[in-house]
Amino acid sequence: MDEALRKEYEEWVEKVQRELVDHKEWVEQYGNYAKNMMEHKDLFIKARKTFHVYKPLHAYLTIGNVKDKHVNFDLRYLGQSVGTIKVGARKRKPRLSVNETQANNSERFNYRLGIIENKSWSTSELAKAFRAFYKNEAVGSPRQEEHMVESALFSELEKTKSVNKTLCGIQPVSYANSRIHMKTSLKASDAKKNVIEQSKTGGETDILCRRNIKPGESRFVVIEVKDENKKNESFDDTMKQAISYAVFISELIHSNAGKDWMKIWGMENQIKENYIIDCVVAMPKGATEPSYAGEKIEIPGTGDKLELHYMKIKDYDSENVEFESSFDNK
Repeated sequence: MDEALRKEYEEWVEKVQRELVDHKEWVEQYGNYAKNMMEHKDLFIKARKTFHVYKPLHAYLTIGNVKDKHVNFDLRYLGQSVGTIKVGARKRKPRLSVNETQANNSERFNYRLGIIENKSWSTSELAKAFRAFYKNEAVGSPRQEEHMVESALFSELEKTKSVNKTLCGIQPVSYANSRIHMKTSLKASDAKKNVIEQSKTGGETDILCRRNIKPGESRFVVIEVKDENKKNESFDDTMKQAISYAVFISELIHSNAGKDWMKIWGMENQIKENYIIDCVVAMPKGATEPSYAGEKIEIPGTGDKLELHYMKIKDYDSENVEFESSFDNK
């Protein structure tokens, strides 16, 4: 990585930090998220045990929806939302709903069951037909190909055995045995244009992982996924988006709610300072090449560092991804 790009990334880190310091509403907001997730974890774990979801469907949660009276799991096919499982806090009976937007968007998979309203996941004939459709009949691609790439990479990294796993020693962070997108207060989709801002909806890390370095030592991995590799959306440009979310994770670790977040992420037994966070851009081979392969950049005032990596995707299907990465060079 040349000095000009290093300086650009260092200046970007400082710009993201300033944005988080100048607009600190996120501190209370994410403190409340952590409080809810700590308080209701057992409730969500018990709810998740009331139903099974089989491939190619996957259950997701978003941190803003972890609330005591609303135990909802988002069902996704190829990364696209296709239904919701709601589990009552008292009776704990899982029920399937498919709203109008989910039904309309799923027509691209030849879905024809229409809207489904609060049907038993276990016994309803509509729920059985829903599961059978996605297991045996669904065809086509999601509205955004990037969602399929992301879902496939999730599946690849979730593998627990080294056989046929492209990169060992890494696992996505989960909550209540479900996939989770780590929400941030930052909107970083225009980072390549040097635009970073906070908003009510914010942005999400595509995949947040833990990576084992050696016995007793793990680090966070922030992965930004793209479905295309082109000159106006290159490896180097996209890294700024990954850096944005990694800086947010660093600031969150050092906030008053940091201890709770470390527990939520399964990292409470790690060192308490001088973290290294891997920033990864995952995209297909194509028009551009990454200029980085494990270089480190400091996050001023924290003692933390970012280590920059790439994943060059060579091939993928709905549940597997073959890629080469700069981790191979470490």
